[in-house]
Amino acid sequence: MTRSLLKVAQLAFAGMALCFAAVSSSSAQSQEPSSDILQQVLGHGTLRVGECMGLAPFAVYNANNEPEGYDIDIANELGAGLGVKVEIVNVDPAARIPSLETGKVDVVFCDTTRTLDRVKKVSFTDTYDVTGTVIMSAKDAPVNSLAELNGKSVAIVKGTPYSDVVKKAAPTAQIISFNSPADIVTAVKQGQAAAAIENSAFLNYAAKLDPSFHVTSDSVIELYYNSFAIPQGQPNWLAFLNEFIFELNTSGKNAQLYKKWFGVEPPFPLNPKF
Repeated sequence: MTRSLLKVAQLAFAGMALCFAAVSSSSAQSQEPSSDILQQVLGHGTLRVGECMGLAPFAVYNANNEPEGYDIDIANELGAGLGVKVEIVNVDPAARIPSLETGKVDVVFCDTTRTLDRVKKVSFTDTYDVTGTVIMSAKDAPVNSLAELNGKSVAIVKGTPYSDVVKKAAPTAQIISFNSPADIVTAVKQGQAAAAIENSAFLNYAAKLDPSFHVTSDSVIELYYNSFAIPQGQPNWLAFLNEFIFELNTSGKNAQLYKKWFGVEPPFPLNPKF
């Protein structure tokens, strides 16, 4: 996978370099830095990946303060395919889209679900991860459905769609917003909230580490299809990333990394079903 992707990137870079060289003598604009992210990444030799650190086991800091996790391994695979080094940039969930709009990062992973509302501002790659949504509560005061959230305090992460989901299903629920997924787990643990709603992979992993938690067995809403997010108007970058995801999935590498970090085979198919 790495060699073929690197060849694709090198050819794309060479072709763009020739195009820019051909027009350099006739246009003042050619003296400006290229806005093509693929060219920039290859030219700088660094890929900046936006990631929500603290979303275990997607992305966390280990004992040596180094990033590791499922998303981190995929980012390193992408860097190897490009032949560049990887820089992990920690972003809050609410800052995912702004970090792309301001040029702080080249791509965002961060468990980002593709939605019609978000695609007004950014572009999405093909799906690389499919997750459900579950409710976490204390084992001695379990919550098993959205309707049971009525009259209870519910912890959610800012920038996620769960506030609207909870309001629709449980109008009298009290929603408390936090900056990170780790914060909502702490809120349930310390009794600040009766329940939390989040990504099934993350909350199941948290419950595995702490048996005092109860997590619903099935997804309480539809599945979420997670992709990489990039700035709009980047056809070359999008094409490269989609080829990377295609090879990551078809080679079996993605499933291998998922099992490495979550301890099980991927529970949901990558392709939506009718």
